[in-house]
Formats: sequence, structure tokens, C-alpha cells
Amino acid sequence: MTTAAATFLAAAAAVLLAGCGDGSEPPSAPPGAGGPPDAGGSAGPESKAGGKGSGVRRMAERLDEITRGLDPKRNIFINSERAALIKTVIEQNPSQRIELLPGFADELLKAGRNDEAIAVTESLLHPSPAEAYLAPPLHVTHDFLGLCYMRLGEQENCIAHHGIDSCLLPIRGTGAPSSQSC
Repeated sequence: MTTAAATFLAAAAAVLLAGCGDGSEPPSAPPGAGGPPDAGGSAGPESKAGGKGSGVRRMAERLDEITRGLDPKRNIFINSERAALIKTVIEQNPSQRIELLPGFADELLKAGRNDEAIAVTESLLHPSPAEAYLAPPLHVTHDFLGLCYMRLGEQENCIAHHGIDSCLLPIRGTGAPSSQSC
């Protein structure tokens, strides 16, 4: 899970928990629910505070704290951070590059960084003679490269023809890709 995705989840949780307070704030009625407006014309006390109770603020702070404390070595869902960690290890230990590149490409793909995953995987197709014995078998690299291109095609199709038929599996009807540029 990328930092942006974790931040989005934290914000979504904060919104969903908007009714969670510490009991010191009365709940506000939804707009148009027929509740009497106060003298200022707002829907209730939370409107004055920007719609966020102290419980929501505490929850958002807690979720941010949790997100900042995630360890990419132990958490398999923060793929961009895991890719960055592997890249750092590759830079520090160039002799392990060919052994680490498949995992690096995998984390990039899981993070939705399809073009980068493709570039890294293609570099595995032609290893230097000194690294060839450490490289993954060619059929494994081709299989993974096919997966990378499939993910790229799915993403491009969903963006170009955004809708339920083109963004959710099984892709059918009007969601079938019209471009076959591969």
C-alpha cells in the first residue's frame, strides 16, 4: 500500500467515524433532516467547528501515527515503501542486484507502478554473462513480464473507458479493450 493509499484510508476512516466523539458534543442532524437551525443558520455545533468533532480529529491523528509507524520489512501491503527499501539495498550492494531485481519488480507492480515494473523486468531478459547464472529462468521472467503488460493494459483500458464494464472483472460488453497496441 502506498503512502497516498494509506493517507486516503486514514481520511476515509476519519470521515466514516465522524459521529464518534467523546460524548461532550451533541450529535448533529444531517442537512435537511428538519432539525432547528441555530441563530447563525448553521445545522448545529459541529458546523461551527468545520464538521469535525474531537473524536474524529483524534482518530485521524491516530491513523496518521499508525501509518507513519508501518515497517516495510514486516508489512506486505506498503509496496512503494518496500520497493524503495529494495532499491536502497540494490544501491548499497550492487553485487546482489540480479538477485534482488525480481522482488523489486514485483513490489513495483503491486504498488501500481506498472511502467517501472516493466522496465525492471525487461532488464532481466538480458543479464550480463557474470550475472546470468543468478538471473531467474527466462520463462519465469517472460511470465512476469506478461503479467506486467496485462496490468498496464487493464489500467489503461479502465482510464480510457471508465465504467463498471471496463474496470471490474470480468471485463465484458463495452469494457472490452478497443486498443491492442502490444
